[in-house]
Amino acid sequence: MAFSDSFKKFFQSVVQTAPDSYLGVDIGTSSVKLVELGKEKGRAKLLTFGEAGTYYALERLTDISSLKSHQITDSSLIQLLQDLIKATQAKSRSAVFSLPLGSSFSTTIEFPNMTTAEIERAIEYEARQYIPLPMSEIKLSWNIISDLNETAEAQKQKKEGEVKKIEVMLVAVPLEIIERYKNVALNTGLQIVGMELESFSVIRSVLGNDKMNALIIDIGAHVSNIEFVERGFSRINHNIDVGGSDLTRVIAQSLNIPLVRAEELKKSFGLIAQGGEKEVSNLMFPIVDMIVLEAQKIIDSMTRKYKDKKVDRVILVGGASILPGLSDYMASRLNVMTNVANPFSRIVYPPEIDSAIRETGPSYSVAAGLALSKLVG
Repeated sequence: MAFSDSFKKFFQSVVQTAPDSYLGVDIGTSSVKLVELGKEKGRAKLLTFGEAGTYYALERLTDISSLKSHQITDSSLIQLLQDLIKATQAKSRSAVFSLPLGSSFSTTIEFPNMTTAEIERAIEYEARQYIPLPMSEIKLSWNIISDLNETAEAQKQKKEGEVKKIEVMLVAVPLEIIERYKNVALNTGLQIVGMELESFSVIRSVLGNDKMNALIIDIGAHVSNIEFVERGFSRINHNIDVGGSDLTRVIAQSLNIPLVRAEELKKSFGLIAQGGEKEVSNLMFPIVDMIVLEAQKIIDSMTRKYKDKKVDRVILVGGASILPGLSDYMASRLNVMTNVANPFSRIVYPPEIDSAIRETGPSYSVAAGLALSKLVG
């Protein structure tokens, strides 16, 4: 993979002496997840993991309308991280932080056949056409991806004399976010050794070196991210303001019950409730269908734009991905094989925690991918 120098410095910065383990810190809108990974016989090894925030957010929020807008303040984030490190007994202080998709920007742009040095000189000028913020307020990174996306078949079909084009992935992150996380890390006793967009981390943890064309649907608490991944690279990435909290909210409002009880019913019955409980499932279908509709739009868009590309598999990640019956429902609606991700499938962990991994693993896709970024090539 050919990374530019700026890309390496930003996303793959390392400490002078490599530590024995790394923390992946996934900062969500109402919770923080942590995964610590080391190495054992050349493979990543799970040392500890945990989450803080979600349960308490649900328990303390009595106003349902505030569930959507709840944000973690810096002081709360520092406290959550300190509590989480203590609770998980994490040893490493070298951390890779997630960068929120909603506050960052990424796209692919095309250049004529140019050297890396020429792209380096041209990238900022080109970026101004795509990024709505002043260059002084962002950290700009880029990565050449065309060589990895060009198949032998595509090369054969090129017309004689056609100018070769180079495809570049462009990433822009507001400096305000970077400085915020540096401050949080400093006050938590952590050293940031890397930052990465959430979607990059998910691709690494759930796909690894698999080059299939996949549609990854990450259902978070408040936002779902739908991403088409071709041969390891994001091609289309779209957020929708619908998540697991909306499922909880509609159950609580419709049945006039507390949020905590609604959360329990959601997890217990999912989309497969029968008899008297079927109302719980029926309440959730319209919201799930909103995610399905957006996913279908992306599939249709890729089919129109790239006639030779199809989705090989739909992969569900995020806390709500393990909702009973969700993967089967998605498969039937999208007509594509669908499964729930296991971000720990390439990681060694004790067999006695296998049930916990199956139950909560998908929600750690970002955190696991962040920590893996320092342990894999």
